[in-house]
Amino acid sequence: MARVAVLYAAVAFGILEAADIIIPALGLQEWTIRWVIALALIGFPVTLVLAWIFDFTPSGVVRTQTLEPGEEARVGHRRANRPFVSAVLLLFSGALVAIAAYFAFEWSVSSTPSGTDPAVQTASELNPLRVAVLPFSDLDGTDESGFLANGIHDDILNHLAKIDTLQVISRTTVLQYRDTEKSAGVIGQELGAGSILEGSVRRQGNRIRVVAQLIDAQTDNHLWSQDYDRELEDIFQVQSEIAQEIARALQVQLTSAEMEELAVPTVVTGPAYNAYAEGITHWDLRENRMSAVRAAHLFQEATELAPDFAQAHAALAQARMWLFWNFPGSQDQAELAREALDRALDLAPNAAETLLAQGYFYFYGRGDAQEALRSFRQAQRLKPSDADVISAIGLILRGQGEWAAAVEKFQEARSLDPRSYNLNYTLAETLLRMRRYEDAQSAYDLAARLAPEVPSVHRDGMRVRLVMTGDTVAAREYVEALPRNLNPSIVSLLEADLAYYRGDFQRALGALEAQGAQGSQGAQSPRSGRSHERLAILYHLMGNEALSKAHADSLRGASQAVLDAAAANPGPDQTGVKARAHAKLGIAYALLGQGLAALTEGFTAVSSLPVTVDAYEGGNHLWDLALAMTLMGETELALEQIETALSIPSPLTRADLVLDPVFRPLRDDPRFQELLGTVR
Repeated sequence: MARVAVLYAAVAFGILEAADIIIPALGLQEWTIRWVIALALIGFPVTLVLAWIFDFTPSGVVRTQTLEPGEEARVGHRRANRPFVSAVLLLFSGALVAIAAYFAFEWSVSSTPSGTDPAVQTASELNPLRVAVLPFSDLDGTDESGFLANGIHDDILNHLAKIDTLQVISRTTVLQYRDTEKSAGVIGQELGAGSILEGSVRRQGNRIRVVAQLIDAQTDNHLWSQDYDRELEDIFQVQSEIAQEIARALQVQLTSAEMEELAVPTVVTGPAYNAYAEGITHWDLRENRMSAVRAAHLFQEATELAPDFAQAHAALAQARMWLFWNFPGSQDQAELAREALDRALDLAPNAAETLLAQGYFYFYGRGDAQEALRSFRQAQRLKPSDADVISAIGLILRGQGEWAAAVEKFQEARSLDPRSYNLNYTLAETLLRMRRYEDAQSAYDLAARLAPEVPSVHRDGMRVRLVMTGDTVAAREYVEALPRNLNPSIVSLLEADLAYYRGDFQRALGALEAQGAQGSQGAQSPRSGRSHERLAILYHLMGNEALSKAHADSLRGASQAVLDAAAANPGPDQTGVKARAHAKLGIAYALLGQGLAALTEGFTAVSSLPVTVDAYEGGNHLWDLALAMTLMGETELALEQIETALSIPSPLTRADLVLDPVFRPLRDDPRFQELLGTVR
């Protein structure tokens, strides 16, 4: 029987090796090879049992003969042991069958889409009131008609999001299905949507033809379809009608307030709507400054062509506040945003779009979180399914220190926009600051799959592994597993970080230089002060004070320019923008050896926007102040900031203190060692 076991194992191994090569070549599903493995496991005990019962002889396969009485003494010990061996064999066989059955079940389950995408559901779980509006097809194929199709798609989404009973998948997620060949059923399962709206747009002169159809994702049946032939000026009427027809097809009873919200706004001219629709296309790419600037320009053009176009004024206000907050040196945008918001408030004070823009103006332009939250919640009552509004509420809650409530809001928003890179990234960085590292890693990994071209998501995805393990091994494995076609500048950035944490400063410098030569997105960012900060610290650690001071002075100049721009534009409150600039000035002066100026700037940042006012931004300033004090050799002051940062959700982690070479001068201090023991 032992020979049979060895022979079976050898043959099974050969079959599995062949299957591993042949099955993928034939294009068969991955679960096929898993079932081959399961069958091999099940077959092993069966073969052993047969080998126990039968013998191979020159005459063929015969049943094992019963021993003659004269042979019993010679082999009596075998006969005595046979019941015991049989019992062991039976138990072993049963165990193998159970293991095979378990893995077969697990593999069959894992072969279905699940897990990483929070929206994936089975067909039986699909909710017909959860609607995915796919990008409308442009049948003309021109840029102008393409922008028009995007604008119509966006407006229909906005109309449907105003219906409380419906759950409408957000624009960011559904845009990924443009030109898809997937069926409605597959899309429904991937998004957890029971109803799929498809449509197309064709333009002839000043007339448009819109075709829309609502499909049941579970049965692929058409629930409703309609053609609309209208003048371009009537486009809002078409969008309102489509939203109401979808509600009727899904047997949703609209309230009087929803009917009023879906009412047709002031008619706008064709050119004005074209400019607005093109602006929406660029707004989708607002992480890039040029796209955000172009969107603002087009929204401005739309308002000039149609001065009563409230939706365009609201979009313009939001775009200008985005530029003001995210791109230092754009302080003039805040006053321009207020002008656009005032006009939107005059035209449509209770419109959801106006309230959303107003909330961001209060939040970024005045630092008034309470008024911002009031505006966002009012907007959510009007657009319950708007992921942007829900996530905006999460941002306010996070700033107020309501971290758990913020996570709930981000997760709620993600359920409506599961494939949004920004939402997953925002959730991940929030979880990281809460030191929920495993959950943060999962969200970072999903964000990286959704936007592999964004450097920061890979940098933070690597960092969370550093934080979880306390060494660079897992981080190195993450970098090595990145796709080979990834932008080389991103890989160079990660290599620089790894070398820095290992204390290999020369290699870190070489990687940063390679990144600059490769033209990284970060190097071209208006926030170039960040790269000056990194290089100034790196040269300082290498002992090259001349180059360190040169980059520190560039950081000082970039930060001071932000404060100068704020002084030249004294309109809206700019506490947040100015606090960031003061924090960076503190680091610059510390590296320049100007201790008093460093203390003044660092504490100005922390006091002007403390964690009690903004828990998120305040945490950043604590980090910067601790860094500046460490660079100056002010150990006690540095430890005070570190202790505070470790006691609250903040960007500072135990791994930073252990691995970051900047904090090396503190590590022999007993208080520092005590602090390490207080945090994970």
